[in-house]
Order: sequence, then C-alpha cells, then structure tokens
Amino acid sequence: MRSIVSLLLVLATAVPLAAAIAQDELPVEPSAPSGIGPVPEGSTEGPVDLSGTPDAEAVEQTEAFEAQMPINRPYGGQEFGGEQMTLRLSDAVAKGIENNLNLQVQRYDPLIAYEGAEATWGAFDPTFAFNSGYTSTKEANTNFLTGGGGLRNSTYVTDGTASVGALVPWLGASVALETGGSKVDTQQFAGFATIRPIYETTASITGTVPLLKGLVWNEPWTRVKTSEVQYAGTRENFRAELMEVVRFVETQYWDLVAQKESVRVAEKSLETALSLLDQTQTEYEVGVKSKVEVVEAEAGVAAREFDLIRATNRYRTAQDTLIDSVLGTQLTAGSRLEIVPADDPEAYVNYQIDTVEAAEKAFINRPELRQAEYEVERQEFELRFAKNQRLPQLDVVGSYGVSGTRGDNVAATTNPYDGSYDDTYGDWFTDQGGREFSVRGVVSIPIGNVGARHRVSRQQLELRRSKTALTQLRQQIILEVRDGARNLESAQEGIEAANRRVTAAAEQLRAERVRLEYGESTPFNVLLKEEDLVEAENEKIFALFTYRKSVVDLHRAQGTILQTRNIVVEEAAALRRIEGTSEYLR
Repeated sequence: MRSIVSLLLVLATAVPLAAAIAQDELPVEPSAPSGIGPVPEGSTEGPVDLSGTPDAEAVEQTEAFEAQMPINRPYGGQEFGGEQMTLRLSDAVAKGIENNLNLQVQRYDPLIAYEGAEATWGAFDPTFAFNSGYTSTKEANTNFLTGGGGLRNSTYVTDGTASVGALVPWLGASVALETGGSKVDTQQFAGFATIRPIYETTASITGTVPLLKGLVWNEPWTRVKTSEVQYAGTRENFRAELMEVVRFVETQYWDLVAQKESVRVAEKSLETALSLLDQTQTEYEVGVKSKVEVVEAEAGVAAREFDLIRATNRYRTAQDTLIDSVLGTQLTAGSRLEIVPADDPEAYVNYQIDTVEAAEKAFINRPELRQAEYEVERQEFELRFAKNQRLPQLDVVGSYGVSGTRGDNVAATTNPYDGSYDDTYGDWFTDQGGREFSVRGVVSIPIGNVGARHRVSRQQLELRRSKTALTQLRQQIILEVRDGARNLESAQEGIEAANRRVTAAAEQLRAERVRLEYGESTPFNVLLKEEDLVEAENEKIFALFTYRKSVVDLHRAQGTILQTRNIVVEEAAALRRIEGTSEYLR
C-alpha cells in the first residue's frame, strides 16, 4: 500500500514539473533559409544582410516571443521600471548616426580641413598698398648761379603711390602694378626754371618669372595641392569612422539580443530547478527521497540563481553600451531607459561567399585604401617641391613704365609742358611723356646646397615608406576579407551544429526525466542533463551572435557596410545639434 501511495505522490508532483519545463521538449528545427547564391550579374553590392529586416512571418515570431518571455523580467521577478524603447536594427543604426558623440567629433575634421585647404589659396590674393606724404626741405644755398650769398633753398614735395601685387597660381610668377604722382615746388635754380611747380605722374608694371627654382613647385602652390589631398583624406577618414560606428552599433545590438536570450534561458533553467526542488521535497516528506537529494536540488537552485544574476548583469551592461552608442547623451547616471530589440533572435540567412569578388569590392570601397593612396599622392607633391628647391635660382625680371610731367609756365616764351596735374595723364599715351623699359636676370647658386639635397633624400624615403604602407594595407585587406569569409562560413556551420546539440540535449533530458519518474535516476542527474541543455542553448545563442557579427565584419572588410544599410555619406557628414551640446554649424 505504501508503494502505491508513493507512486501516486510521484505522479502528482511530476505533473507541475512537466508543465514548468514544457518548453524543454524537443524543439522543432526551423527549415534553413534558402542560400544566397552569387551576386546577380551587374550588381555592385555585396551580400545583403537580411537578418536585420525579417519578413512578416519573422515579425510575427518576434512578437510571439516577446509576449511569451518579456524582456523586462530579470532575476527575482523585478522589472526595470523605466521607459522602454522598442528598436529594430535599422532604427538603432539610424539613431546611432544621429546621436553618436564620437561620430559627431569626427564630423568636424573634414570641415576644418576644407577651411585649411581654402586658406592656402590666400597666398595668391592680390595685395593693395598705398602711401602718401608731404616733405618740406630748407637748406643753405651755396651755388653762385642761383644767387648764393646766404640765401636758402626751399623745396616742398607732396607725393603718393598706390600699387597692386599678386602671385600667379601654378606658375610661381609675381606681377605688380604701380602708379604714383607728385607735386614739387622749389626755389632752387628758380631763375633757370621754366615751369614751377612741377607735376609728375607715373605708371608701371613689373613681373618676375622663375625659370628654375620656384617654377610650378613653389611653396604656395605645393601647399595648395597637399592641403587638397589632406582634405580628401579627412573625408575618407570620416567614411571609415562612419563604417566603424555602424559596425559597432550592429554588433552591440546583436549582443543585446544574445544577452536577452541568455536571461531567458537562465530564467527557464531556474524555474525547472525550483519545480524539481518542490517535487524532491514532497517526495522526501513522504519518505521516498533522501535528505541528500533535497540538498542536491537546493544546490541546483542556488547555482541557477547565481547564473541568472550574472546573465542579468551582462544584459544590463549590454543595455548601457547600446544606449550610449545609439542615444549618446540620453544615457545618464540615473537613466532607467531600456531598449527592447525587435528583430527575431533566431532568423538568419545562409551566404555563399566568393573571396575573390569580396576582395575586389574591398579594393574599390575601403576608405583606408583611399587614405593610403592620398598619402602617397601627398608625398609625391612634397618630393617634387623638394627637388625644385634644390635647383639654383634663375629669375627674369621685366618692367615697363610711363610718366607725364606738367607745371605752371614761368618763362617768357611758350612752354609745351605748361599744364595742370590732370594733363600729365594724357602724356602717358603721347610722345611727350616718358617711357622706361627694362629686362634683367637674377641668378643665385647655393654653394654646397647641403640642406636641399638632404631634404630630397628624406622625401624620397617618405614616399617609399608610404608606398610600402599602401602595399601592406592591400595585403591586410586580403587577410581581413579571407578571415571574414572563413568566420562567416564557420558561424553558419556552428549554428547547424548548435541546433543538433540542442536537439540531442533536450532528448537526453527528457529520457532522464522518464528515468526519474520510474525511480531509476536522481534529481542530481536530472540537473546535470538540464545543465547540458542550458549549455547547448547558450552555445546556440553564441553561434547566432557570432554569425551576425561575422556578417557585419565581412561587410566592413569589403567596405560595403554603408551600401548595405543605404547610408549616404554626405547626409551623415552634416553636423548635428545633439542634446547636451551647443556646438553646431549653420
């Protein structure tokens, strides 16, 4: 009779246990999605990550999953109690681009470089100069022709000049236009003067053209070319940083999904252990189980409580990391915001990868490669400048000028130079005006020229180093593409292996429960099998996370991560006004 009662008690306690761990039944393995074949002919895009954009069926599965296992149920049944924000992966990426502070800092670099590049053109701005003054001179007269005998000569000069000069871009020549005028009134030789005061105006143009040193590769023009290349390099640097932000956000999003799944598995494991403990205590009270088996069940509960605490802590850490990356300043010390990922945690797509095609795309799209090429171009400009500065100076200087002279006639006869100040301008275009033309050469040869020769040698080494770095980067890109492709293939195989292990572990747990019901096993053995199932489920979670990270990493290695997310660099480069900061541009 006692054995019958014990059997009835076992059956009675096994029913709630089976209900509590019903989710551990053999899972139905989802049909693998059809593999993605080679990229269609004519397409320039890499393989598209469809895991972030599940179809309607996947959305329904996600909603059912959320309803079955709420995300805000950490250890002890306590809820976060803060505001929740449901985000899909595409929304998280968009918000990350808008709010990421590191990306906001990087947005300034191209703008600063652009202003610097434009500033170098200032070396060719025309320069206007003007001077004017009045001079009065009085001195002793010692010339007997003008009277001598203690008389003093007085001279009064009012004059001024205006000029405009500029450097000519590329050529390195300089051009200057100058005009001037003066009024001179003097008593010296007054008895011999025919006009007094004397009005005179002049105009001239002067040009200097370098034939060796300074021709084309002069300092101002070299700075223009190198700054343009540096500006282009900062744009590529921003594109690289944008790719890194997108990769980081996607990785952190899927990490949050994985940590959420880990919490779910830990909660389910704890519920199973609690049910098993209740069953074991009941059987102990009726004398079917021993105290040792009760202690083993209690130890199993304690271990799973600890596992849940650790899983919850990792989940909250993943929350903070993702909030910081996508919302920036909205993460505060007292923040209670919680992001609820909406993408299906188990949806994935099989990829077929062509490493040769992936490497070719990387060579076209990787911003780091463009940066290295710009650096080589900049070093080539610097080498040309250094070689030019090694040459001797040979300049041609030419000038041409005209002048006109007029004054008040003080002679008894007619004077052709009788006229006003304004009449002097007309003399510029008549034979009555003055003419001046000159051409001269300027030669300067440095003896030894040690500094220039060593600067050329140094620049040649700099150029060779930048070319070697470019070759090294190409090899690094090939390694990254091959590594990314290999990791993705391994991750896809890992998901299949993890599914098989979950299936096997669930079957072993089911069999061990049956043995427990018939008294052929112990709660300790059941807990061991349950631990195997938990480990298998966590391996599957990790395999799915590794797969998604590998997809993101491969897109980054190919340089196609922005195209995959339809991100336009020019739109992302515009400065944002971020909450908590006051810096923004028009």
